[in-house]
Amino acid sequence: MGVSEPPGPKAGPVFTGRFGPFVVGADAELSELAAAEGPVEVVVRRRRRLGAVVWDDPPTGPDTVASGTLGGRHVLRVPDTVDFVIGRDEVGYVEHGDLPPGELSHQVVSTALPYVVGLWGYVAVHGTAVAVDGRAVGFLGATGTGKSTMAVAMGLRGHAVLADDCLILDPQSSRLIPSYPETRIEAATLAGLLGREGEPASRGEDVSKTRVGPRGGIVGFDSEPHRLAALLVLDRTGSVAPTLRLLPPTEGFVKLLEHAFVLERRGQGPSAEVLERVGAILERTPVLTLTYPGGLEHLPAVVELVLDRLRVLGGGAT
Repeated sequence: MGVSEPPGPKAGPVFTGRFGPFVVGADAELSELAAAEGPVEVVVRRRRRLGAVVWDDPPTGPDTVASGTLGGRHVLRVPDTVDFVIGRDEVGYVEHGDLPPGELSHQVVSTALPYVVGLWGYVAVHGTAVAVDGRAVGFLGATGTGKSTMAVAMGLRGHAVLADDCLILDPQSSRLIPSYPETRIEAATLAGLLGREGEPASRGEDVSKTRVGPRGGIVGFDSEPHRLAALLVLDRTGSVAPTLRLLPPTEGFVKLLEHAFVLERRGQGPSAEVLERVGAILERTPVLTLTYPGGLEHLPAVVELVLDRLRVLGGGAT
């Protein structure tokens, strides 16, 4: 199994910020998070070295996130970037050399913390969400299907953005808890939507992305939990008018699990507890596929279709 290498000397955090339901204290600035006060519930700090990891999915290439265990904790490796040791109340990291400015912060927030959420009893899902008349609608999908574009497009209609990259779902109440107030969108896409660009992304390999946060004033953000109205799985392969299809429960279950951040051992699959949480969410939340053609010129019709369906599901939408 290997012996867990002890982390470096403990010191007070240099930054504290909120990620969804908990306050994070880190030994480096996490620029995506809003600063927060209160007791630190999850500590993020550098380790001296990783130690002997038992890899479930050995590192195989520059684009493959590997997973393993170290002393009973899960390990995630972002190739050529950073290793994370994931625990309920602590995330240890070991950088692979000097990282570009902002890269460590980006990886902590987008890779490590979503997995910590699951250890707190929630379901974390890769997607974006906006608020419509006091309820949350989430957009799920693979990279490049337009999740952030949909969030910004609806944000420009006055619907506050709740989350980008990580949706935190509470299976007890079917509420969505906003993770952090920022979204990233391709600069050319934002220019097409808005006609001007926001703050350039600091992430080294994502130079075409623009960071859209509350200080830019482009769209509004809301940090309050919202009851979940629907989850829409995006499919940007349509060639005609956009369509929405309600998925049967089994298919919706598979889609939600497919996009969830789940720590699991090879060959074991998600735990019974995780499956129960996903099932609890779907008892009160419909899952639909949204198929639509690419191109910004189609977005107004797509947004109208989403708002019309939310009216049918209950409550008004503007």
